Amino acid sequence: LVGEHDVKICDYDFVSSRQELEDGCLAGKVYTRNYITRERLLLEMPTMLGDLEGFSMVIHHLLSGKPLLDIEGYEERSREEGLARLNKRKYSVPSTIPKNLGQVMKSVLSYPRDDSISASDFRQAAKEDYGI
Repeated sequence: LVGEHDVKICDYDFVSSRQELEDGCLAGKVYTRNYITRERLLLEMPTMLGDLEGFSMVIHHLLSGKPLLDIEGYEERSREEGLARLNKRKYSVPSTIPKNLGQVMKSVLSYPRDDSISASDFRQAAKEDYGI
């Protein structure tokens, strides 16, 4: 991501090739510890809502300056996996995230997620918050 005065490099939870997804195969247990989605924690097939969750984690990191998750080892992963299994996680929007974007992000970062959220909700929130 290129800004006026800086460049930020993001990692994202790309988990398999398109062909593997079309064939119904999970490509191992590959994940990025800062952006692992509920599906990846539970070893389920990736979904569009999961992509929006991962995208929200990246935006959270960029705008707050720290990752939402920091899964260093087994204990941290087990804790997050437990929240995913229970389908319970509360997301508090940091003050560094604009209001509309924060509300959309909260809808996919809190469990249970709001399955009515789409990429166009993110686009609309960004337009409203940034005037673009």
